[in-house]
Amino acid sequence: MAISLRSAPERAVQSIGAALKALSAMPAQPFALPAEEPGEVLHHPHTIYHLGLEDLVSGKGLGAAKPVRWAYLVGAGGTASAIAEVTYDRQELSQLNQGPYAAGILNTLARAETTHKIKGGDYEFNVLRIPGIYVVALWLKDMAGAADLLVPVAPAPQRLEADRIYSEEEFTGIVRMLAGRALPSNPRPLR
Repeated sequence: MAISLRSAPERAVQSIGAALKALSAMPAQPFALPAEEPGEVLHHPHTIYHLGLEDLVSGKGLGAAKPVRWAYLVGAGGTASAIAEVTYDRQELSQLNQGPYAAGILNTLARAETTHKIKGGDYEFNVLRIPGIYVVALWLKDMAGAADLLVPVAPAPQRLEADRIYSEEEFTGIVRMLAGRALPSNPRPLR
């Protein structure tokens, strides 16, 4: 397989499972959860990295990204209706998100796996978030350490094309420019 999945720590899986069971027992469920047991609906474990705008503008690249969450896609039958996230260090549930990115990550990953560029390498599946410019991207870390690839997930901001495979250099150049536009040139001190 060209894209491999990391295993999240067992405590992360237990934390997510307990939360899903508690939610499914609620009389008025805030989320549409699959009826299956938590262990049967958690798939595609990955690490979520955060990259700040200041790091990008100051010339730092992906090396400045910090791991902030372990995550699983939640869904039955090859679907993803939510993303369950736990803190990276203590593996405690931090959020359950049913926004567009759950299915988007799964769909983008499926499309990327069919390309010759991905089939020809060996990559580890991660997700990169740059919240200040609304970027969520697959971060496919090259297991040989040669060349990471990034694939924006829809909805992507202008200048980035969802589902397109970018080299690290090309992706970083675009998001650095977007970060520069998003940060005020003379930030006001907080009062």
